[in-house]
Amino acid sequence: AKLSEAGRYTGKTPSVLCYLQDRSGWVRMPRGALSILRSTLSEHNIEARFVPKVVTVSAGRVPFESFGVALRDYQIQCLEAMISRVQGIVEMPCGSGKTTVGATALLATGESGLVLVHTEDIAKQWADTFERLDGRRPRIIAGSKRSDFSALGVGEVAVAMVQTLSSSGSKSDALLASVGAFLADEVHHLPAATWNAVASRCAARYRWGLTATPDRPDGLGFLLNLLVGPTIFRMTTSELIRRGFLYRPTIVPVKTGWSSPPNCYPVTVWCGGCNRSIKSNPDLHPKNGTACKKCRSRVPSSVPVKVGRLVYSRALSEAA
Repeated sequence: AKLSEAGRYTGKTPSVLCYLQDRSGWVRMPRGALSILRSTLSEHNIEARFVPKVVTVSAGRVPFESFGVALRDYQIQCLEAMISRVQGIVEMPCGSGKTTVGATALLATGESGLVLVHTEDIAKQWADTFERLDGRRPRIIAGSKRSDFSALGVGEVAVAMVQTLSSSGSKSDALLASVGAFLADEVHHLPAATWNAVASRCAARYRWGLTATPDRPDGLGFLLNLLVGPTIFRMTTSELIRRGFLYRPTIVPVKTGWSSPPNCYPVTVWCGGCNRSIKSNPDLHPKNGTACKKCRSRVPSSVPVKVGRLVYSRALSEAA
């Protein structure tokens, strides 16, 4: 996406995105596009032979029941879809147990697994979940100075911050090359260059993404199916509420008698000297008018003041 000179996102989506590369007779594209490629070839009656070059070190599948957690019926359906479909996106709302499902799926493959996250709090949450399911604390990779980038053993799991792997450069090559099951938490971040660069270095056989909100404000949400694969399981909030797993909150207003004071509302007057609105003091203006610092004129007290909309941050500070 285009950035301003200050480095901030401008909200403008680039007009052209190219994910198809032709190099020396090889056509390169994101592996999430595999289903799109197969359907396109089929439409044109073109036969193709696929040679998988994914990383797999599994000693065999591990039953879901081995992890001592009571799974809901839809969670079992999700797990079965993840294992059988190998790669794709899981859309489940907050409170549905995404972390439990993702951790169980990684452990069930028997592969060396990697979970990609973007905050230390989320990394700790994943580590706690793995320890609860498997009894073993996974390797946490966060902060380049203390991180272990060595290759994972069979069945070993690591939870890594994307920032750490991105800044590690070639130090993390051995780690990423050893991963047989890859999972991106909050996968709607994957179209970002940093996330995609890390994921592209991991040739794991299993490749999943979890999210509650697949849409992105920059309009690049459609890239998820290209980068990760199709949506293989979806559960909605309304369905979980209907089945009694989630509850709609009841909002109960509590009247305290407090109201936002006048200083929470910006007050301006119109300066005729420079033809613009300037800040004014509502207590002093009726007596002495308002001085304009730009044109050094004084707005007379006869000019009415204009009260703006509530400044929420100021009101919150006052309330606190």
